[in-house]
Amino acid sequence: MVAALATACGGTAQSDGDAGKPAKGGTLRVALAAQPSSFNPVLGNSGSADFIVQYSIFDTLTEFNSETGEVDPRLAESWTFSDPTTFVMTLRAGAAFHDGSPVDAEAVVWFLNHARGPEGGGAQVDLAKVESAEATGELEVTVQLTEPFTGLPWVLSGRSGMVMSRAAYEKDPEGFAQHPVGAGPYRFVSYKKGAKIELERFEDYWNPDGIYPDAVEFTIFQEPTTILNAIKSGEQNLSFSVSPKDVAQLESDPSVNVTTGSSYLLDQIHMNRSKKPLNDPRVRRALSLALDRDVFVKAATFGLGEPGYQFFPEDSPAAAPSIAVDNAPDLDQARSLMAEAGYGDGVGLTMLTQTSEIEVRKAEVLQAQLAEIGVELDIRPTELTQAVAEMFQDQSADLFFAYGVSRADVGDTINATFGAEALYNLPHEEHPAVMEKLAEANATSDIAERNKHLQAAAEAIADESLLLPVAFNPFIAVTTSSVHGVRVDAVLKPRLDGIWIEN
Repeated sequence: MVAALATACGGTAQSDGDAGKPAKGGTLRVALAAQPSSFNPVLGNSGSADFIVQYSIFDTLTEFNSETGEVDPRLAESWTFSDPTTFVMTLRAGAAFHDGSPVDAEAVVWFLNHARGPEGGGAQVDLAKVESAEATGELEVTVQLTEPFTGLPWVLSGRSGMVMSRAAYEKDPEGFAQHPVGAGPYRFVSYKKGAKIELERFEDYWNPDGIYPDAVEFTIFQEPTTILNAIKSGEQNLSFSVSPKDVAQLESDPSVNVTTGSSYLLDQIHMNRSKKPLNDPRVRRALSLALDRDVFVKAATFGLGEPGYQFFPEDSPAAAPSIAVDNAPDLDQARSLMAEAGYGDGVGLTMLTQTSEIEVRKAEVLQAQLAEIGVELDIRPTELTQAVAEMFQDQSADLFFAYGVSRADVGDTINATFGAEALYNLPHEEHPAVMEKLAEANATSDIAERNKHLQAAAEAIADESLLLPVAFNPFIAVTTSSVHGVRVDAVLKPRLDGIWIEN
């Protein structure tokens, strides 16, 4: 997708070119709203808090490009599919781990086998189609797949491509998560649980030109609302944990810069399609037609988000152009479909949502809109773990309003959401129209052709109203006015490359 970017300082557009030439030096102090779940990349199970730290310590084989929706080289300098099930990577010469050991083919093969093995955590799922990995040269890795999977380069831009030092891991497997060793731009220094993570610039990093701060300190805030005060005071100079409701206020403050852009973070309604009335596609379609997504965006994201008519934003290569037109609000058609399905007199539904004030507020906007077609929505704020259990395990609720962010490989996201064994797929049944198009996408290495198949899968998802997308939330970063070079990351897993501190 093309990640639209806006940077404001004191309410006016600002170019980093006005600040002078990027220079090395200083300490970048990053405020986090949560601590990472693990420093071991294959065991982490959280989102932005994990990735912003892990990307600093561990370099990846590839990098997802938010502007193009494609992947760029990192530790892997180039790659190709020699046939539909054979993937060959050529690694970058001269890359090294923080302990001095080389990032060569043997190191990458060990990591891939480790990540897809019993100690691989969530990476096992990402690499499930990998049958074997072999060093076929000092800097060449050949991966055999069990079936065509041209989404692999995208997968290798995340956890499953964060190559770990074998020497450091085998020296202390249990302690590796507390003293991680990677090949990223910053070396791990110290960690005080629940408080602070300290890193220092790795002077032997293969690409030193874009790494400016001498050090990075991540401070974990137990109360996210205090982050803004810490930025304004200069105690912290960067945070990605900012609410849309605070952006207008921040943009009028000359002491800070605000960067906003589009993202894949989707507010969505999961539906229990295993029972009435949501097993009827007419009811699901009626719910979609009752939603005025433009009104929701204004109310819930303060106008910074974008309407979500399909599983991906409109500028994503996987988005089908026709879907937004077909899903414009139409209360008359929605009421007609409800009557046709036998619910002309209305129906009551329970909807779980998370307990935060903003999530309840969003749910109330949806409640008012669905009431227009006779749907009486019973909102039940529920702690996240319990809500997931009630919805997807006990299947006791009708709806679950939640947000989720797509993975870099949109095909992988489709499979994780609509595959027969996917947690979020109620009932756990195959959707042939979706999965056939996904298989076709995974069988071609031609990007334009792959995107056509992914668009067809998106159309199949929309045709059956398998999920109710509502709105895409914005990417937001706030810095002190001396910090420059922040890049929008569409999947909300930002890297610190290119960020520098003036003076």
